[in-house]
Amino acid sequence: AGFVGGHGTATAIGSVLESYGLEGALSLAYASATVGILVGVLGGMILINLGTRLGWTRLIQTVSEMPISMRTGFVPEEEQQYMGKETVSPIALDPLTWHIALVFVTAVLAYRLAGILDNFLGISVPVFCVALLTGAMLQKVMNLIKIGRYVDRHVIHRIGSMVTDFLVAFGVASISVKVVFSYALPLIIMFAFGTI
Repeated sequence: AGFVGGHGTATAIGSVLESYGLEGALSLAYASATVGILVGVLGGMILINLGTRLGWTRLIQTVSEMPISMRTGFVPEEEQQYMGKETVSPIALDPLTWHIALVFVTAVLAYRLAGILDNFLGISVPVFCVALLTGAMLQKVMNLIKIGRYVDRHVIHRIGSMVTDFLVAFGVASISVKVVFSYALPLIIMFAFGTI
């Protein structure tokens, strides 16, 4: 699941497996997600270059025709776009603070709700999954009280992407090499199968 789903899925499934007693599951999930990303990115670059050189692509014929932003990761000044709108007055509250607060409220509600489900029903539900529901509920409530239009979806997406970047970095940093080595053979077999 981590190999295919990335670090978010790895966190969700690995933490649940650890809560049921599988020690080191989160580290294995993060290692799987990291290898999956590397295979996807590096393999994708190889396939794109190969396909372009063999004439299999329709939009571009050579790698040099690719936009500079795709080749370098930096967007030229003339192609840069705005990240979002100021939906609240900066005099009252910074618009970025408003949007980050909405993401934190969603996360806290999800964490609390997942804890309640675990305590009262005895089932461990990934906070990641619960957050999807709490985010939808929060948006519905905001729409009911007529403030839903003050949420810029683009800014929320940028915050989500930022959090994902941190999740990947912290996930990679928290991999226990000892745990990964103890499961090296099954992991290598699964990674080979996943890559193929």
